[in-house]
Amino acid sequence: MTINEMQEGSSVTLTVNLGSEDIIFETSVIQGFNEPYKKAFSIAAEPIMKDGKIVSLGRHRISASVINLADNREYIYTIAFNGMSKDKSHLLLFSPDDATAVNHRESYRVSCSYETVAQIGNNRKTVKGFLHDISFSGLGMVFSKEDFTNLSIGAEVSASIYDYNERMYKVTGHLVRFVEDFDENKTLIGVKFIETPMAVAGLVAALQQKELRVRKRLEEKGAKT
Repeated sequence: MTINEMQEGSSVTLTVNLGSEDIIFETSVIQGFNEPYKKAFSIAAEPIMKDGKIVSLGRHRISASVINLADNREYIYTIAFNGMSKDKSHLLLFSPDDATAVNHRESYRVSCSYETVAQIGNNRKTVKGFLHDISFSGLGMVFSKEDFTNLSIGAEVSASIYDYNERMYKVTGHLVRFVEDFDENKTLIGVKFIETPMAVAGLVAALQQKELRVRKRLEEKGAKT
């Protein structure tokens, strides 16, 4: 699917490569344009805002991960060029790619309640929480609301996950979302991995297989009744 085929309202995660680091921005699709420009199709998205001002993405390398509302699947595009509409109301993203949905295994999230320890951004305070869900591309963690204040999308996150056998798995990524008051005085944060360590990939695969086995048993039990 070309980027203009993404349904209105679909969420877009932009990864902007600055050379030594990546910055993550979140936006959403407003509309797609069917007429190509320089062999690239385009979408209009909500502008990126920071401190009340529009953020310019410049000419850096950019990739866009779009969760299409039409099928709830992830599509990844290389953004060839970008800019603002004449009235500055829309961010325009252009991509020549004809993408296929990311392998379901990559984005399939598994619920889990392992203990975690994390540091976010410039605040080197180490805070304990617990895992909410995990996939090959990222994870969700829950902490007490007072543990982290002034969270910023794109902040670097370092975390350690401890399974029930106290094995430790280290991950690094960027904060892509947070939900305050997720559960009473809890905050849920979403992290996209910079790179998925082999040990973490193995952990995710094992958890997915376990969940699929449970689902299969329940389906078989339901079929017999």
